[in-house]
Amino acid sequence: MLRHDEWLNDEIKKLCRLPEQRLETPIQQGKWSIKQTVGHMFYWDHYILNEIIPNIAHGATIQAFPNHDLFNEKATEKSNRYAAKEMLQTFLKQRRQLLAAYEKYPKTIEFTIEQERGTLTANALRTLFEEHDVHHIKEMNSFIDNTKGD
Repeated sequence: MLRHDEWLNDEIKKLCRLPEQRLETPIQQGKWSIKQTVGHMFYWDHYILNEIIPNIAHGATIQAFPNHDLFNEKATEKSNRYAAKEMLQTFLKQRRQLLAAYEKYPKTIEFTIEQERGTLTANALRTLFEEHDVHHIKEMNSFIDNTKGD
């Protein structure tokens, strides 16, 4: 997991070196920009940090995740209030806070989230969102690679 955290940090720092205009450009027609994608990741981290982590306890049932489409729409609106590089830096700062919060939970504490299958641990929850990180970083890197000459 430490390897993932370092990788993600490095990837976001690379994005910070891009011009603001590039960070504000949609990665495909009808898709988010890099800023909005990182904003989306930021708001999911915020949700986990403030709504899930404080409720983790052995055997706890935690409120279901919000409607993804509505949540993502709100996340996009909120991320548009930031300058692009400010959004990326804010994401990195909050991710460090989230990682510190995860460390407080023993690997043996199991809990459930309403409407999700099976039990989770803080580690399992973290792994789910690491896969989410990888998906979005790949999308953003593909955009950068395909628009190098633009």
